[in-house]
Amino acid sequence: MDRAYTNLLAHLRSADPILPLTTIQSALAHYLAHISPLPTPLAASAVSSTLYLVQPFTSDRLQSLLTAFRHATHLRYSKKKNDIKNGSRLVNLFSSSINATLGQWIDNVVKGIQGGHPILRLSSLSGLLLGILDLEANLKENQSDEAFSLYLGNSKNGVEQELMMAVAEIMDTYPYGLTSDLASDWEKEFQPAGQGEYLISFLFDAILKNGILFLQDVLTLALIIAAQSLPLMSQTQFNILPLPTLNHLVLMTLSPLFCGGRFLHDLSTSIMQQDEYKISIPVSWDSSLVRTVNQY
Repeated sequence: MDRAYTNLLAHLRSADPILPLTTIQSALAHYLAHISPLPTPLAASAVSSTLYLVQPFTSDRLQSLLTAFRHATHLRYSKKKNDIKNGSRLVNLFSSSINATLGQWIDNVVKGIQGGHPILRLSSLSGLLLGILDLEANLKENQSDEAFSLYLGNSKNGVEQELMMAVAEIMDTYPYGLTSDLASDWEKEFQPAGQGEYLISFLFDAILKNGILFLQDVLTLALIIAAQSLPLMSQTQFNILPLPTLNHLVLMTLSPLFCGGRFLHDLSTSIMQQDEYKISIPVSWDSSLVRTVNQY
């Protein structure tokens, strides 16, 4: 082990590291992609590390873990691609293909993630999945890289399955507010029969766009992380989750944004008519609606 790797492990074991979180994130991504022979032990160290397990969980650290695994996927692909480009025809003939190499690497990383804290598994697996999707999208746009195309069917499915199991475990471990009636009215409006998975995608998209974090608890942080990956998964994967319960949890996170509709009380006095059939709400401090929205 080189000194930089030893230093990374030391920082992962620290609740208050000396180096900035972004530096640790970059080092973790680098060594996940390049460490030999297997990335499994390092992945296990990351999802069980003091740095990321320190309580209370924070969005910055969970997002850092996600980004590290996402970037590691990019780096691992680039490493194999460069090895192929720089290797002789004979060496490449007897080497594993880019699909086999990256697929095996993903499987080994997932093995290391298994058994970790569910929210850290959610973050790291989300990063893996987003990294895979990034590569697929880039290759689709860049036809010149057709020789390095990817098909990671089984490995990608494995990531999605583990991701769903992490979400299910979080829901079982942190059943915050499951008996609350806070979102009951919303649920009646937003539960078309047989379309729960589409509602989940819509609600997660709303969480991402609005950056909502009203409840500083593990469940809310988990939903924000999940909002980045779950809507991009195969819809069939949602079958293992209790969608009505997940709908309820997401709606409970969203509903405080609307403050019971109190910000709409000043709507009528803030509307201005511009043309015959056009109305507008001026975005200025003179508008009572703007003042109310900023207050909430």
